[in-house]
Amino acid sequence: MPKHKKHAKKISTLYQSLANIDYIDGRTIACLVIGIALSLSFMLVEWWKGDYATVPPKVIKDRVVILSSVFTATLDGAYFVVTYQVPIWFQVIEDLSASNSGYHIILLLACCVMGAMAGTTLTGKLRYYHPFMILGAVLLTVGSGVLTRLHPGYDLPTWVTSEILCGAGTGLATALPLLAVQDVLPPSEVSMGYAVVLSVGYLGSSIALAISQAIFVSQLKLDLDQKLPQIDPDIIVHAGATDLRSVIPPDLYQETVEIYNIALNKGWYVSVALAGISVLLALCFPWKKMDMKDKKRDDVEPSE
Repeated sequence: MPKHKKHAKKISTLYQSLANIDYIDGRTIACLVIGIALSLSFMLVEWWKGDYATVPPKVIKDRVVILSSVFTATLDGAYFVVTYQVPIWFQVIEDLSASNSGYHIILLLACCVMGAMAGTTLTGKLRYYHPFMILGAVLLTVGSGVLTRLHPGYDLPTWVTSEILCGAGTGLATALPLLAVQDVLPPSEVSMGYAVVLSVGYLGSSIALAISQAIFVSQLKLDLDQKLPQIDPDIIVHAGATDLRSVIPPDLYQETVEIYNIALNKGWYVSVALAGISVLLALCFPWKKMDMKDKKRDDVEPSE
């Protein structure tokens, strides 16, 4: 068996295992309760330690750090939803293999890389990060909105446009919150500011993806119950993207694909909403020129 097919089979098996999890099972509930308890304990210890905490309160309370953290969570959350679900659309709707669906998002990733290079370079030259944060968030919002227009059939103009907009928008803005934090914090606290922004960003992205998947699955089950009652929705969900054709009767496959496409479109509205919130957050940053001087050198007192 070719390597890419083995990987696709492993991913399909993992997807089915996650889909079969019983979320009211005692072990699942115990993991959730322990996770929440440990998180609350960590926050209490941080509060009790005050200025000697792992992350001092003055870092967390800084306006730019808060805005940067939430902006990263919403922007990256929107991008995570796109990068996770677009390959699923190619596999199910366009009937591509797992490897070919990956090739079809190269444009998205390339635009993100080029956008990141352009955003950081232009910010360094102009010393203003605000315009590129706003522009990047707007591009991601528009690109996510274009995704909701995807439909069965090789919809080349739509998916190419959406990938360019989503990739360029995310790349343009994704690194700028770190530059904003570096600009307002003293050198000794910059690393802690980075840690806060990135941690909140990863957490927000995970939550966004979970919400989008929940909307997608619930919409898929609802539409299947209403339009194709002869098909068990759980079988479709558990089949995943790679084995969908094998569990659907040939005469019902096209209608099932259309229902699947509608469900994916509904999930992408999460990306639209998060990207739109990131636009509003970008407008809230204090508008000032960045200080590009070497703060470490400035902090060193001249020897007498």
